[in-house]
Amino acid sequence: MKKKGRKSKILLTVLLALVLASFLASCGTKMPKKKIEVLRHQPTEEEAAYAMETAVSTAVINAGQDLITTVLPSLDFLPDSYLILKDYTDRVAGLNAIMENWRNYFRFYITQSMDGISEKVNAMLMHLEFDNPYEFVRSSNTSGTRYFVSLFGDQIRTEIKNVVEQADFTYLEKGRNQYNVYIRTTNFISSVKKNELEQVNAVTELTDKLYNTFIELVAEEEDLFRTTPDPYGDPVVKAVFGTE
Repeated sequence: MKKKGRKSKILLTVLLALVLASFLASCGTKMPKKKIEVLRHQPTEEEAAYAMETAVSTAVINAGQDLITTVLPSLDFLPDSYLILKDYTDRVAGLNAIMENWRNYFRFYITQSMDGISEKVNAMLMHLEFDNPYEFVRSSNTSGTRYFVSLFGDQIRTEIKNVVEQADFTYLEKGRNQYNVYIRTTNFISSVKKNELEQVNAVTELTDKLYNTFIELVAEEEDLFRTTPDPYGDPVVKAVFGTE
């Protein structure tokens, strides 16, 4: 009886040892690959610069595509100084049609012109360099966009302005004149006087709207790139930003 009991204990001990070994082995295989890579190799400054340049370049290119294909078709191209016209489209005869003609015209015009702007903006990426890339990596997920804007923001705004200046503002001015005729008429028969809409620099306002929209898209794309898996599976980018 004693021999059987001893054999049972030995068998139980062996089984427990096998189970424990199997458990430890499975734990080892489940260790994230990213952690193993980081332990083996910390990104160099050159790799950090490469990752930042990749992130910003991808963000700029994607933002340009999003602007043309998604944002411009739904963006309201009425300058802020003319927003009051929205409140009178149903009260002023013909104003609604004039405003629709303006939006349709300018949307088509600027969409056709964006390809040229995009080419010039993408060319700027060839001169994008990060001298202290680790600071940008450790900073916010839009630090690259802010740096890009500090380098090329004025040039981009100028390129957009040059295109906007060549647009035909006839429909917009027709809308303003139509509104002013209505205001003059109502002022004549009413004791409550309203101001006519003065002519403003629509080029500046539309340039700012397009520029700000583009930069916001770049920031969104950079944040997305740095916080989600690299779509190209670049191991250097993964090591720097810690994405899997």
